Amino acid sequence: MISELDELSAKIEAALAVIEELRIENSFLQEQLQTVETERNFLRQRLEAARARLELLVQQLPEDQAS
Repeated sequence: MISELDELSAKIEAALAVIEELRIENSFLQEQLQTVETERNFLRQRLEAARARLELLVQQLPEDQAS
């Protein structure tokens, strides 16, 4: 009986260690995700600004005169 309790206790401790490792990893991954989302939003804004500049330049091009 004591042996079984010791075994169960060891399994519980191992499970708790895994849970703690997963919590740490999850926290790290959440921070990483936030960083990547911030960078993505910044790049989307830059892309939109570049698109707007290109559209303005295209509008300023002389019209093609085909005869």
